[in-house]
Amino acid sequence: MSFLTQGKSLGAGLAMGAMVLLSSCSSAPSSSSLYGREVEASHTEGSRPEWIDSPGKFQAAHQEKMWFSGVALKKYDLEEGRQDAYLDALNAVANGIRTTIHDQFNKARAADTNAHRGLYSAKNEKMIEEASFSRARGMITGANADSYWWRKYWVQESPASPVQYYYDVYCLVSMTREAYNRTVFATLKSVGESFGSPEARKIIRFMTDHPPGNTSPR
Repeated sequence: MSFLTQGKSLGAGLAMGAMVLLSSCSSAPSSSSLYGREVEASHTEGSRPEWIDSPGKFQAAHQEKMWFSGVALKKYDLEEGRQDAYLDALNAVANGIRTTIHDQFNKARAADTNAHRGLYSAKNEKMIEEASFSRARGMITGANADSYWWRKYWVQESPASPVQYYYDVYCLVSMTREAYNRTVFATLKSVGESFGSPEARKIIRFMTDHPPGNTSPR
């Protein structure tokens, strides 16, 4: 798997971020109704970003790139949360590639006039999609971690329980459409070279020889 560059704009100090104090972290709950509930202590400076809760709306407003987000919940350590959220965002990229290849498979089935009955079977479709997701993670290039957002909170399960602090961390990754399309092509090529099935290789050869004009996940 490629090690991807996380954008310099994040800065060395982003690991801790700018904290906004929201409540006292050291005291126990003043009400029994708080036991077992999350009590927010701090979060990254600024409001919760749109890309976390409304990714489709964010993508529509920033069409110059393709955007993917990842999350790591209930982490004891902020840096561990950042790393896991980044890896989850790469999983989102791989899922996007699988969806794109699914769409390409259906377009190839419609366009391949030489296709004989059974070549574009559900079995071959599933095999190509699953292999694409598995391989995509190692083929991703040009993905950059553009932003992180985190919240810190504490939970006390009962009066006798200690107060425990956690982090929820979110990561926003971007790719240019050119980089995404290159990754889709490289993934398909790698899958085709690894298959022993002549039928699957024939399908993938047609797909790579007839790429769509504008590759993007649904």
